[in-house]
Amino acid sequence: MKEADRLCIEGADTLSPEQFHQLKENRHKLWNSFGALIKQTDAVIDRLDVATALLIEFSTKSSQFQSWIFDKSREIDQLRVDIGPDRGRVDATKQAFKSLDEEIVSRREELSTISQLAIKIEVEICNYIDELRKKERDSVPVPSSSHHLSRGQHQISETVTRIQASYLISLGDN
Repeated sequence: MKEADRLCIEGADTLSPEQFHQLKENRHKLWNSFGALIKQTDAVIDRLDVATALLIEFSTKSSQFQSWIFDKSREIDQLRVDIGPDRGRVDATKQAFKSLDEEIVSRREELSTISQLAIKIEVEICNYIDELRKKERDSVPVPSSSHHLSRGQHQISETVTRIQASYLISLGDN
């Protein structure tokens, strides 16, 4: 833009009126194209910001939930080891299993939250891809990233599936 402005200033004395007028028109077109590109870039960045925030939240919650499931699985295994021939110990262990089962069932809503985050991420990725495709239709070249994005969506789905399976196993172990 600075170079176009410089040419307009310097060209006022050396160009014919028609050439100068054409130069000013082209500078104006360039300025409009630049403004549109900035606006489009901002829209794409906004989409990426939302998707990034959701991915961070998903990663945090899914990691915490997987760690919690692992800890509970260890507790279940330890309770199985602790069962012995002593009748009093069996009753105490049954009560511990019951408490652990209630705790596991109470965390079901967290699994639902993680699944909902995965859906929100998928929607944002689709919106991002749509935004990129819209830019392509507007003759703004964009990098082809849909393959990488779909692979990322698949990994998110796999994570949710693993968490759900681990949760169901922990429910069944009780």
